[in-house]
Amino acid sequence: MKDKGLVRSFLVGLATFVLCNLPGPAGGAGADAAPTQAQRPAPPGARYFEENNPSVSWSGSWSTNRLAANSGGSARLAMDAGAQASFAFAGTGVSWIGYRDEWCGIAEVSVDGRLLATVDTYATPAKARATLYTVTGLGGGSHTLSIQTTGTHNAASRGSWVWVDAFSVAPTAASAPSPDFIPSRSFPPSAVRAARASRTERPQEATRLLEQDDPAVTWSGPWSVNHLAAHHGGSASLAMEASSRVSLKFTGTGASWIGYRDEWSGIADVLLDGRLVATVDTYSTPARAQTAVYAIEGLREGTHTLAIQPTGRRHEASGGSWIWVDAFSITR
Repeated sequence: MKDKGLVRSFLVGLATFVLCNLPGPAGGAGADAAPTQAQRPAPPGARYFEENNPSVSWSGSWSTNRLAANSGGSARLAMDAGAQASFAFAGTGVSWIGYRDEWCGIAEVSVDGRLLATVDTYATPAKARATLYTVTGLGGGSHTLSIQTTGTHNAASRGSWVWVDAFSVAPTAASAPSPDFIPSRSFPPSAVRAARASRTERPQEATRLLEQDDPAVTWSGPWSVNHLAAHHGGSASLAMEASSRVSLKFTGTGASWIGYRDEWSGIADVLLDGRLVATVDTYSTPARAQTAVYAIEGLREGTHTLAIQPTGRRHEASGGSWIWVDAFSITR
């Protein structure tokens, strides 16, 4: 146990050294160096909560890192499997903000007790104040976002550290349309009918919106096209076979997958530049159209490829394994 404590102290110190040497705006280094990720303003009405807010509860073994590179000057990190951070909030969406580098590992993200994604926080180069995971389109009211370390990491990472720096909460809408866009239970795409869609706001930070039929989007495997006014641009594509895949080649620092979620939706793998970054459960009740299913930010400026692949699996409560792709938003 003593040896394990010494190893932990060494690794926390190593992480501190890395943060202290993030490149500054003039190419220098130090504790007050600017984070590598450009900071963008939160969406209008969004609220920001530091990791030491009373709304955040902790279990397991967490260490505190106090450096100016972190939001508010501090962040917490853990590497032991089962360590958990839980954030209680009221709103329609939430983002987990943290630090990611070559020593970071994999975490599971849950909302209201349901596993939504497995997120690989590894990155090179290091990025401070990065948005590690975002979920939108939640029903108004109180929710709990939980982040749990798995103690695992990808083959390129040198450690399994998971960082929690802050949270950003999207406000609860004053009113929302009643969701009655419910597909037929037999679910051939031609049989899908809707009177009205439950719409959620699209990402506020997007600088460019691409429809699913844009030339930058490529498809493989069997996909069906659904033409309804509920979708952005009047159409969306859907698939449930594990052999299906859609890829978006883009230039920018972030991207969001916009789709449809309901009681017949399934689980998909999300890959960035050929590396699995998340496994996302798109099941939702009630149904939600034009919702940001997955978002990633803080990427190095340049060309990237975001890929979505149905797994053929589904949540135990879901009636199907459908994965919907409506559009993509690109942040430059």
